[in-house]
Amino acid sequence: MKSYFLEDIASHQDVLEALAQLLPGQQRPWLLRDLQGDVMAYFNTHPSESDPNKIEVQVDVSGRHYNKDKVVVDALRKLQVVLGGIIRDDDDRVI
Repeated sequence: MKSYFLEDIASHQDVLEALAQLLPGQQRPWLLRDLQGDVMAYFNTHPSESDPNKIEVQVDVSGRHYNKDKVVVDALRKLQVVLGGIIRDDDDRVI
């Protein structure tokens, strides 16, 4: 499994609203599905390790969809437009 993170977000409520808009009808985790309905990625929220007053979104990519990075990162970028923050991969590289 690989993961991506949207970090440095100030408002927990804004994150919940943005995720509900992007991935409606579900929560904790929010699921990103492919056209056949198969789950590609799982979106969860966590308090930031570096600042307890901030929150981050962690996205775990399904092993079956390991090569679908672009779709997952595109979804994170949509959240980033609304929420701000920084996208990193599990190697701590800024995307």
